Amino acid sequence: MPQRAVIAIPLSKLTSAWRALHHAETQLLCLASPEETTLRSPALRLRLASDPDPVNNSLGTQLAAHAGDAPAERALLVAATEDLHRQEDDDFERE
Repeated sequence: MPQRAVIAIPLSKLTSAWRALHHAETQLLCLASPEETTLRSPALRLRLASDPDPVNNSLGTQLAAHAGDAPAERALLVAATEDLHRQEDDDFERE
């Protein structure tokens, strides 16, 4: 007979784990090569452009304006990613 099990994880620990994962992702973006930054940028610009939040829309516009300028593009990519992660984490925490 098959046995079933349930793993219970407190949501506070899950939220903390997501925040740690998002922080690690941001740190990796800081170390990314200019080529990788250039490859990641268009997808993030599309995500920001379709976001109804005007702040995110503005970040997408700024990111597009600095395409090809590796240091500025990386800084904006990191800032936008941090902001999106913070919004996601805060939304999850509220739920």
